[in-house]
Amino acid sequence: MKTFLKKNIYPISLFLITLMVALANFEPGTILSGWDTLHPEFNFYEYFRRVIFGVWQEHQGIGALASQAHASELSRLFIYYPLSFIVPDAFLRYLYFFLTLILGPLGVYFFSRNLIFKHADNKNEIASFGSGLFYLFNLAVVQQYYVPFEMFATHFASLPWLFLYAFKYIETKSTKSLLIFSLITFFSSSMAHTSTLWFVYFGALITTLFSYSLLKKNIQIFRASLILILATLLINSFWVLPNIYFISESGQRIGESKIHSLFSEEAFLQNKTFGTISDLLIFRNFLFNWGEYVGDNKFGPLLNEWSTHLDKPGVLLLGYLYSFIALVGILVAFFKKNKIAISIFLVFLVSIFFWLNVNPPLGFLFEFLQEKITFFREAFRFPFTKFSILLIFSFSIYFAFGLYFIIVFLEKLKGSRAFIKLGFFLLVLSFFYYMYPALEGNLISPSMKVKIPKEYFLMFEYFQNEPRGRVALLPIHNFWGWVYYDWGYQGAGFLWFGLPQPLLDREFDRWNPLNEQYYREMSNAIYAKDSDLLASVINKYDIKYFILDKSVIAAGSDTKSLFYAETLDLLENKLKFKKTGQFGDKLSVYKTNQALGSYAYLLNKPISVSPKAEAIYKDFAYSKYGDYITFGKELDNQVQIPLRNLIDNHDRVILPLKVSDGQLGLALKDNVNRNLEIPSLKTLGETFSFDLIANKNASRVSLSLYPRFPIKNSQVSSLPITSEIESKEDLILSINKNKFLTENLPQDTPLSLGKISMELNKDNFITVYEDKNEANINPDFSNITYFLNPCQDTKKPLYGINFTDKNSLSLFGEEVKLCFAIQLRQILPNLEVNPSEELANLLLNIDYNYKGIQPPYLCITPKNSLKCLSYFPKKIEKEQNSQTVSALHEIKISEIDNLELKIILDATFLPGKQIEAEYNEISLKIANPLYSIKIPKELIDASLSESYTIDKANTLVIPFSGDEKLSQDITKFPVTGGDCPPASPRGAPQNQKNIEKDTSGQFIRYSSKEGSYCDHFSYDSLSPNQSYLISVVSRNVKGLPMRMCVNNITTGRCDIFAHLTTSQPFKEEYFLIPPRGEGEEFDININNFSIKGTPSVNDLKSIHLIPFPYNLAYGIELYSGNPPGQSQRYYVENVSRINPSLYSVRLSQNSSSGVLVLSQSYDKGWKAYEANSLLAPIFPFFGKEISNHVLVNNWANGWVLGGDDKGEIVIVYWPQYLEYLGLLLSFTTLIFLTIKSYKSRRKI
Repeated sequence: MKTFLKKNIYPISLFLITLMVALANFEPGTILSGWDTLHPEFNFYEYFRRVIFGVWQEHQGIGALASQAHASELSRLFIYYPLSFIVPDAFLRYLYFFLTLILGPLGVYFFSRNLIFKHADNKNEIASFGSGLFYLFNLAVVQQYYVPFEMFATHFASLPWLFLYAFKYIETKSTKSLLIFSLITFFSSSMAHTSTLWFVYFGALITTLFSYSLLKKNIQIFRASLILILATLLINSFWVLPNIYFISESGQRIGESKIHSLFSEEAFLQNKTFGTISDLLIFRNFLFNWGEYVGDNKFGPLLNEWSTHLDKPGVLLLGYLYSFIALVGILVAFFKKNKIAISIFLVFLVSIFFWLNVNPPLGFLFEFLQEKITFFREAFRFPFTKFSILLIFSFSIYFAFGLYFIIVFLEKLKGSRAFIKLGFFLLVLSFFYYMYPALEGNLISPSMKVKIPKEYFLMFEYFQNEPRGRVALLPIHNFWGWVYYDWGYQGAGFLWFGLPQPLLDREFDRWNPLNEQYYREMSNAIYAKDSDLLASVINKYDIKYFILDKSVIAAGSDTKSLFYAETLDLLENKLKFKKTGQFGDKLSVYKTNQALGSYAYLLNKPISVSPKAEAIYKDFAYSKYGDYITFGKELDNQVQIPLRNLIDNHDRVILPLKVSDGQLGLALKDNVNRNLEIPSLKTLGETFSFDLIANKNASRVSLSLYPRFPIKNSQVSSLPITSEIESKEDLILSINKNKFLTENLPQDTPLSLGKISMELNKDNFITVYEDKNEANINPDFSNITYFLNPCQDTKKPLYGINFTDKNSLSLFGEEVKLCFAIQLRQILPNLEVNPSEELANLLLNIDYNYKGIQPPYLCITPKNSLKCLSYFPKKIEKEQNSQTVSALHEIKISEIDNLELKIILDATFLPGKQIEAEYNEISLKIANPLYSIKIPKELIDASLSESYTIDKANTLVIPFSGDEKLSQDITKFPVTGGDCPPASPRGAPQNQKNIEKDTSGQFIRYSSKEGSYCDHFSYDSLSPNQSYLISVVSRNVKGLPMRMCVNNITTGRCDIFAHLTTSQPFKEEYFLIPPRGEGEEFDININNFSIKGTPSVNDLKSIHLIPFPYNLAYGIELYSGNPPGQSQRYYVENVSRINPSLYSVRLSQNSSSGVLVLSQSYDKGWKAYEANSLLAPIFPFFGKEISNHVLVNNWANGWVLGGDDKGEIVIVYWPQYLEYLGLLLSFTTLIFLTIKSYKSRRKI
């Protein structure tokens, strides 16, 4: 025993050190979970099924082709599952990571000792031991284990062992070494969960083996290398073959998902920031600039303990010293002509190339590859995660050479033995100091060690006993696919590991655009509080259950966005769903009325609709017709909805759109003799645009409101709405918050006053004011209580006020948004409420002289709010000279006690400079209403025609009303918010805002060097039943484009979140907001975001809000023949789900026609065959194929039956057979090598 210990003191020491680190990072009573995570222990049976039948991931929402190599997890399960019989489930994930942590450094030690040095003398042992310590104790390992993910840990553990036995085989040609290499290859295949990591490893293996072959100039070594490569491919073919299919068929669509497209560029720039030589030498990368939720609705730095530690004396110096020793080791390796070490050098260089990415010296080449190869750009958006372990492996080998060189040097000194012992002790001690937080338990983040409440496991047990059916998860407050719980978990989620049922979760949206489309429809129904629309979505997507989890929090956002009370009202009160499971106080399960009891059903005479919708909030075709199909050729479909693909998945309008003279112009495709049907205008349920015509005749003015129909040169007649008012020279008409002047009207000549939006299904009012002031008030600020405070928290509260006259004042401040407020009742103490509801308003005209370099902002707002009421900004050029400003406000007298006159000074846009603004001779002029004219809703209905059909219409002109909230010059628009909190967890942001001017006019320039700069532009009193187009004119000067969040104040969520243009010239973009159901206020939040090292400069020129007839636009149809009717759905009794990729359906004599539907997302890999042999349920491909494969309800698979399709039909996802073939090749290879190795040993 003593001999064994003495002989193996170094690997044993390495094992004990790693074990010490592992034990320090274990927290009893917790489960290791968070960020990206895998939990097969929650339901081993389901996990095995999802791996063995891993090409079609049925559990991912409505189903998806496996974008990740789920099948590769099979090898890990052969380790994981047996361990579950030995240790508690809660400890399983800890144990797996601890095993990988132990195996990796030992592999490097044996690689160095057995291959690099080969002779087991003391200096070689110490150098090998040092290489193992280097592999364990570095910042790359910290970042890979801090938020642990199995595939990276598997890669870390297996890489040195794979290279060890690969070199052993090519040097000895031993079948035993080949077998061990093959077994390690199989058990390490789970590193391919995200396949890019494995392909990088495979490329490194090929590069190393061929480099070694060239160096050795030995054909036998070259042949052995080919055998290793072939064995690697064969053993991994069970996941490689399906993954190649995915890349060829669907690889590009992942990058097009909303989450990926919003995040990819930012992710890569984080890597770019750390793509420097200085960061490379200590292996510091993007996670040091990452944040995590720290509670109290705040985010903080992810690696805070480590950042603080690196600031301590000597810590960084040690990191650079270790790398310096490794760099010296490279010279030693070349000097000693060690061919193994030299063969790794090319991998070392390639890893450095990817670490440095677009930075010098070869950044131009990286940028070229990014630009020319889409897959390259997406696959290597995080170069660190793919190459860091290869890099530290090669560094570790060279560190052994450098250490060996130092030991050889010390041996030449007198008393060398003592120096070597001292040096060895200092080396170990220095590594302990360098990685001290890991010894304190911070190799793994404390936030990843959570206590999952028992209620979730009780829910998993509940669903085990429930029939299979699709489960929808609520709340559904954002699209990000990242969830935060009040009990500590934060990450991509974990519920699907315990549920046998498919789960509609945001994590899966990025893998399948049809899952993303489900989110859009479901969230729209929930937040519109539309129970009918919600029921339609449930039926369309075959949803059987809802899980409502009240422990989910809106981290960093408004808690009301979770919509818990409103969601409960929808489920329990409006839809009357039964709560069938309650687990604790916060976790509830509801069962819907969805009747789907099997996996397939039949449609009888469904209509066909085109085109396929890429991004819609509401499926108008499903609401109107019920179940429908879509043929591949557009003209084969009965109904065409020309504006169905108006927007993309970022809510950006993508159809050619021309806005002019109060109308939106859209050209329709050639309709091939189809009729165009316009839906009934009076049932649109929102607003409609009218032209307001005035005709003065003697003492009266006749007003006529004409509906504006959406067809160019339409001959459809309409009944105008007419009314008369007394003729006075100066009248102001207020109609739905729009103001019109009647002065200087010609006699007996109809004149258009403008366009107006009339609300449907309710009475409208025209309020008439005389344009004559009944009161002129000059407030005396010396006798009025006022409030002067920063509008938001600021670090430099430098501000003040000077009163230059009784009704004049001057505000000044530095790097602050300053709010000056006076209660309106103090200025207007004698106003009395009019008992008539129609005459309860007044017009308030506020005049003043303004002087300042910023646009003026004086407004009427609710108390403690920055929301301006009925603000009408004038065209004011920013200049030092005084100028007169006038703004008109319509307010309710009954609300005056809750209103304030507010002045805002934005002094944040010139850092370090004091900004001043003067408001002189402020006066308020009051106009009371003369009378009000009621326009009954019945009269509005009568003016609109019923639905009508027009032959061969090719031009569609959609009118909008004249109440558009325009900001022709965004520099004059009231800014109602402040700057963002720091986006970078460490250090204050460096950003600014300037108003600039060029030949195209004025614009706001946002500049950020690190962090974010935010502006908030407010729109209030918008109709909740009205849809809007947001027109934004902006440009991207450099860096990241601006982000835009259209924040619904009522729901507290971003109804739109998108990047603005990357165009360098100014570009106009349109975004669509559907009707919300409620909520009159919006903030358009502009975020100029930058990452350290990549400044962002963007210009914003204008924002327009244009009312848009949403239901009208999406309800327009082209069809031929008679109008189609609704289809009928009925269920097939004999449906057998053999596995997630194979179904058997038995049709009766009466059900051999129609459309057979499979409730899985559409993919051309699904095939249907008539079963005409005993082998058909297993291998159906020799049967007759039902070839007419159609899209059902814009998401599911369907096959049109020919009437003679009788008996049994087998539905199969054929790419699954690629995995079966791969498993056959993999296990055949392993069995063959085992037998060959056994025979070789017997010969010996």
